Amino acid sequence: MNRPIRTLLTAFLLSAAVFLPPSTRAEQPPEAPFSVAWLSDTQAMIAYDDLRHRLNAQSDWLNEHAESENIRLILHTGDVTDNPWVPAQVRLAEEFFAALPKGIPALAVAGNHDLGVKKKRYEKWTEFSFVRDNPHARRYRDGEGVSTLPEAGGRKLLFVGLGFGNRNDEAYVWAREMFNAHPDATGVFFSHAYIDTLGDTLQEGRYFDKFLLPYCPNLRLVLCGHSRDTAHTVRRFTDEATGSERTVDIVMSNFQGNTAGYGALRLLRFAPAENRLVIDGVLPAPDATERERDKVRRAAISLEGFFS
Repeated sequence: MNRPIRTLLTAFLLSAAVFLPPSTRAEQPPEAPFSVAWLSDTQAMIAYDDLRHRLNAQSDWLNEHAESENIRLILHTGDVTDNPWVPAQVRLAEEFFAALPKGIPALAVAGNHDLGVKKKRYEKWTEFSFVRDNPHARRYRDGEGVSTLPEAGGRKLLFVGLGFGNRNDEAYVWAREMFNAHPDATGVFFSHAYIDTLGDTLQEGRYFDKFLLPYCPNLRLVLCGHSRDTAHTVRRFTDEATGSERTVDIVMSNFQGNTAGYGALRLLRFAPAENRLVIDGVLPAPDATERERDKVRRAAISLEGFFS
């Protein structure tokens, strides 16, 4: 393919890639608050029968509160399953995503468990119907990366995700093109692994720090899981194109462990009129202890001037 045709084709794909269908809800006022639900590391609840009720409580809560919370998007930052080579786990993962609220796009990236911890292969991940047949996502390599561009509250947000182990120039170029094609959108990057519980950068994150974040001036927030517990850190980057400095908030969330709140989910509550984002948590499991609920409550953070 000659270069002019390839350039035109790339521009067409980028412009048509990531738009969500218009909302069927009642007309909302400009700058109405809205939410994005964020799940991560559900593998234990998929793998073990005695935790399954906490997984079901997540989908039940999302269905019950989709309208009241004005949820416009659902994200999963990986480790949906513990081992996708186990047919029962594949079935349960498919059932879980099918049980999420109808009409709300749900995007997921693969975690290390979704690739087989030792196998590290994408063949099972790209066979999931919520990856393969997702009409709301622009996909990189059949679902190794995803992006979408929702509009809500009078604001445009761009979500771009890369699955675990995508340490190659092609993946970084694809993600940069997604962000750079929509400079008027506030960018959110999501991946399985980036920082640990102390806020230190993991190996995956070091690649993103070097090859992705400095090239995306509109990237404002990073979401990840993998490491247990929660963490929040702020990084300063110098844009390669302009030389100007900016900050990026990186938030990690993985509620696993005996007292860590299996089944908790995070809500990104956007308040466009106040130019603020609050990330807090919900633990809908009826058998959750007060210690677990307190842990989820204490993980809340507020980001002022988010859309600026």
